[in-house]
Amino acid sequence: MITGHLGDEFSEKLLGEYAGYIRKAMAERLPEGRLDLDPESRVFANFDTNETEPQDDRMAEYHLRYLDVHVILEGRERIGFRPEAVRLGSVPEADAEGVPYSAEKDIGFLARETPLSYLDLKPGDFAVFYPGEAHKPLCASGAPGTVKKLILKVLVSRPAGI
Repeated sequence: MITGHLGDEFSEKLLGEYAGYIRKAMAERLPEGRLDLDPESRVFANFDTNETEPQDDRMAEYHLRYLDVHVILEGRERIGFRPEAVRLGSVPEADAEGVPYSAEKDIGFLARETPLSYLDLKPGDFAVFYPGEAHKPLCASGAPGTVKKLILKVLVSRPAGI
């Protein structure tokens, strides 16, 4: 996981070409939903408005093919993360709290008890999660509230069998 704030020199260099995608997507200010930024769907953005919830009510998620860049546009969000990589097949199928990985949607969910560290994000802040890094978005930073965000998805890997 990498975190930063849009507009500072280090973050712009860190994000590289993705900073341009984020600026383009933000400038468009399109309605909620998906914006394809690459004709082959290797890069796309989702604009979402959601309500945050107490962190104990949220589940951690992971992706195996796409890098996630969460950018806060409005509101505040606490996001949990766990640096250990999740590998395909490493989540027990019998985990009643988890949801097995879906290759079609490139997402799996882990039990609520997953040990995580947390960081609070405000408008302009971003967090980058690489494939396999567990993260728990949409946790309330204080009282639950509305958060508008852009999630940039970048295809970076295709694990064997997917």
